Amino acid sequence: IAEPVKKENEAEEIAPPLFTSENGGLLAQYFAVGILYGGLPATIYGLFLGYLNTPGYVYATARVVTMLPWSFKFGFGMLNDLFPLGGYHRVL
Repeated sequence: IAEPVKKENEAEEIAPPLFTSENGGLLAQYFAVGILYGGLPATIYGLFLGYLNTPGYVYATARVVTMLPWSFKFGFGMLNDLFPLGGYHRVL
């Protein structure tokens, strides 16, 4: 496998330091997504099937409804790029 050719004027990519105060929001965001995406379905399982004794289709419906915002993430991001909230555009 051939190595990619690097152009002379191309800047070297350097990974940002994650454990600084400037990048703490990135870690907090990943933590929040992990809690919502991993912890919420487990809680719903115990609540609906263990405590409320609901049928399986009710649990399946609740799980799908809790994951809907994750499915709409791309659409909401595109909508925010087209019509920025508060007049702020995304900074790359």
